Parts: sequence; C-alpha cells; structure tokens
Amino acid sequence: MADKTKKKRFNYSGSKKIVYGLLILVLILALGGSICSGSDSPGYFNWHDLNGTDWMTPAKNQGASCYSCWAFSSAGVVEAVFNIYHNNPDIDLNLSEQQLISDNGACCGDCGNCSNIGGLPSSALEYIKDTGIVDESCFPYTGTTSSCGLCANWTDRKYHINGNFKVTPNTKEAYKEALIDYGPLSVCVQNSVINPTGGPDGKHCVVLVGWNDTGNYWIIKNSYGTGWGTDGYGTIAYGDIEKYDDARAINGIHQIQCRKNNIAWVNCSDISYNDNLTGVRINCSNISGSAAGARFRLENVHDNTTFFDNTTTTNIGGWWVYDNPDVIIRDSGDWELTAFCRDSINGGINGFPVKWQVPWGH
Repeated sequence: MADKTKKKRFNYSGSKKIVYGLLILVLILALGGSICSGSDSPGYFNWHDLNGTDWMTPAKNQGASCYSCWAFSSAGVVEAVFNIYHNNPDIDLNLSEQQLISDNGACCGDCGNCSNIGGLPSSALEYIKDTGIVDESCFPYTGTTSSCGLCANWTDRKYHINGNFKVTPNTKEAYKEALIDYGPLSVCVQNSVINPTGGPDGKHCVVLVGWNDTGNYWIIKNSYGTGWGTDGYGTIAYGDIEKYDDARAINGIHQIQCRKNNIAWVNCSDISYNDNLTGVRINCSNISGSAAGARFRLENVHDNTTFFDNTTTTNIGGWWVYDNPDVIIRDSGDWELTAFCRDSINGGINGFPVKWQVPWGH
C-alpha cells in the first residue's frame, strides 16, 4: 500500500479515522504487504478473513421472489463498516433490508422495491445517510414490497452513515485502494456472471470484500443465503465488476447523534436556529474494554459559552445517553459538541473526543 493511500486515510476525518488507518496498517503488514516498496496493494486481501479475523456479517437470503439484491448489498456494506470503524468484528449489526424496499411513510419508497426493476444502492445509501436504517427486529424481512411497518421506537434504533461516493476510476487498483481505505464496497455485475434471480437492467448487486491476484478474481458476499458458494461467499473474475463502473464506498459513520425537539435522533448538524436540543448520545464500542459511561460538553464557540458539561451512565441500546439537556438554540455562530467515552478501568475520561462545529443562526 503506497504512502499516499495511508496519508489520505489518516487525513480523512480526524482522530477516529487515524485509529482505523492504524488498524489497517497493522493488518496489511501482518499479511506481508508493504507500505513503502511502491507497490499499490498486496496480492491478497479479504475482509471476510483478514489475518484470521472476519469483519463481515453473515450472508443473508433475499429469497427467489424479490429482486432486492441492491438492498442487501447496501445494508451489508453498512454492517461491515460499523464493525471495521469500531475496531470490533463482533458488533455484527443485522439491519433491515425491508425498510429499504418498502414504500410510503418513513421507508425508502424512492430506493426501489421487489419488482424486476429492482433498485439502486446509491439511492439506498443516500437514504441511510439522511434517514437512517433500523435493526432487523424493528422491521423484519418479508421479501415483499409492503407498506412501511417500522416499530414504534424506530427513531431510537436507527443507524446513519456520513455519506457514500462512487469509486473512480473503474480500475482494479482503484477498487483495491478503496477496499483498504473505506472497507467493503457495494458493486453490481451482469446477472449472468452469478446466475441470480434478477435485478435492475440485468444487474445483480453484491458486497465486494477482497481480491486474489494469484487467482485473478474478486471476492464477494452474495445474498442467496449460506448455501450459495462457501457460506454465502464466492468469486468473480477480474474485469466483470470494473466494466459495470458501479462501485460505491462509505465514507464514515455517525457515532454521535442529537435529539431534535424531543422527537428524533439526527445528525447534530441538522439542529438549527430555534430548535430544542433534548438529548445527545455516543456509541463507545470503539474503546478497548467496556465503557462505563460518557461525558458531553456543548459550547458556543463565538461567545465562549458552555451550555452543559455532564457525564452519564445511562446506556440504551449500546448508546450512552445524556437526556433532557433542554437547550434551545438561540445564539448564532459556531457551536461545538464534544463527546468522550469514560473508561471503566480507571473511571477517567478515555478515548478520542469527537468534535464538530456547526454554524447556526437566523
């Protein structure tokens, strides 16, 4: 892996991305790769078996009557990235593909459905960024284009990504670099390559997890259950993915969220002037060992005013929550929310603070 790749990853989004970069660096070196020899990538790489560790979630089955491969590809990438970004291969979220294929309400009616027209990973990933995706038990998979049947507390159970982008150019080296830098990719190929049950415009979408130069093939995770291939994983020859020019990567996840007007958990940058900030929460699963709680501090940078600086030991669904700070945003200028995970070993503040500045105003 070339130095330019390492630097780009380190500079991506602050200290959290540095932890991710160091993890990948150690794993590449353990696999015999080089970061200074000028080679672009190691000859073999596989998120399903990276130096003996499986960072993927188990393969699922979309069923024979629903053309939802695009939804499983999108959700599968998000599940894997959460494991990798938190440096914990055992989180293994089980996200709701049904939310992506269902219409009306809060579900993604514009993403696609079960018909032979299918859907697009780009639309699904954009929806996950903006609205979030819940866990499987909140809206179980039925393999039909149903009305939106999210559970009652779905706004407390959704997961967001920061965004997604198309990997360019559509070359083998670019896709390898993106796999190392950003984790598994959502890709689509010609139906006949895998002999699937169908998909949009003759495509079938899967999760790209790695490659093997000796065999001249890509390694993929499919959505035909664990009986397909080897536990749901298989291979595709070099060239079959690149020619479709349709690989998408995720560029980060939301670990800190704010509750807006006591209704929904959102990206904190969605809190605007005159909104009521009624809760903040952080996912601390990236910290080594078990976290004992979290600390939150909200400041108006322009006025140098601290609105709260509090700790919490309340954990709801894996999130450390500081409830009811009840701050109405009435000051314009840049705001900054800083969150820390508290280390259970010594009771002090540990881990990397996550900060951002958000301009709010009239």
